[in-house]
Amino acid sequence: KKMSVLVALPDGGLRAFCKGASEIILTMCDKIVDSYGEPVLMSEEQVKNITDVINGFASEALRTLCLAFKDIDDPFNENSIPDSGLTLIAVIGIKDPVRPGVKDAVRT
Repeated sequence: KKMSVLVALPDGGLRAFCKGASEIILTMCDKIVDSYGEPVLMSEEQVKNITDVINGFASEALRTLCLAFKDIDDPFNENSIPDSGLTLIAVIGIKDPVRPGVKDAVRT
């Protein structure tokens, strides 16, 4: 339900980018990018508003994904991507139509 990748930053350190199911990624985030592109702590009201957006997308039959990141300065085991303390970048709603032939397969 999520995928992460580590990217080396030009000034040293690493940045972990994560994407995945909204209900998973949102719980991993404690910050959000503000209108200036800076990470700020996420309030309970912001979490509620984001959850409302996710539910709104879902009610329009859209699959929702969240994108987030975390900068890593400390020595880090590359096999262990962080699962908390991330900064939310965006919530995305995508159309995920039923593939051809699936309706017939389900019917039988």
